[in-house]
Amino acid sequence: MLVLGLVMIALAGVAIAAHSGRAGFGAALILVALILGARSKPTRLAFPVGSAETHEVVFSFDKFWGNLSVTVDGVPAVRDLRTVSVSLTKTYCFSVGVHERHEVRIEKDRALLLAGARRQPVRAYVDGVLAAETVA
Repeated sequence: MLVLGLVMIALAGVAIAAHSGRAGFGAALILVALILGARSKPTRLAFPVGSAETHEVVFSFDKFWGNLSVTVDGVPAVRDLRTVSVSLTKTYCFSVGVHERHEVRIEKDRALLLAGARRQPVRAYVDGVLAAETVA
C-alpha cells in the first residue's frame, strides 16, 4: 500500500510538472527516482562454489545507484556501474578455484522501460547448472 501511495504522489508530480515546462518535468523525474530509490534496498545473492575447495561468491546490486559487484571469498572479482545499458541481459563470467576450477556465470535481466522501478531477475550458474537466483 505504501508503494502504491508513493507512486501515486510521483505521478501527480509528473502531471503537474508537465504543465510547467521542461525544468518542472526534470524535477518531477528526479522526485520519482528519489521515491523509488528510497524504497529499494541493494540486492545480495550469496552462494557456495566447489566441494573439496569451497568458495563463497557474493553478488551485490543497488538498483538506485547502479553499483554492481561480485566478490569471491571477499576479494572483488567483478565491479560495474549499471546506469545506461542497451542490452536487456547483462552477463558476468569468471572462474573460481585453483585446484578445483569452476566456471561461474551470473545473468541479470532488466525491463526495457523503467527498469529501476521493476523487478530484475538475477540467476547464477556454476558449470552451466543453476546454483542460485533472486530478484533485484
